[in-house]
Amino acid sequence: MDGYLPLRTPSRVSVITPRGKFEAMVIEAWGNAGGYTERRHLRDKFRTIAQRQMTEDQAERMITAVDNLRTGRVDTLLDLLAQPLLPV
Repeated sequence: MDGYLPLRTPSRVSVITPRGKFEAMVIEAWGNAGGYTERRHLRDKFRTIAQRQMTEDQAERMITAVDNLRTGRVDTLLDLLAQPLLPV
């Protein structure tokens, strides 16, 4: 696995049970740029991190604003970024 470093962060998990040994190797860690991550997982990760810095409403509006980028709407995100964060 050393050959993947530093560009990737592989990991290997081995679990030994009465039914046998099970192994899995992941080349790209969840959430890394090169790995596949579903949008809902990214949103959940953002909510978890954001809860320390902004209100739940601000976080949801930020998610919506980022989603709007897919349709070419930048104004909502720019407006949110220009506002101060509310204390949690």
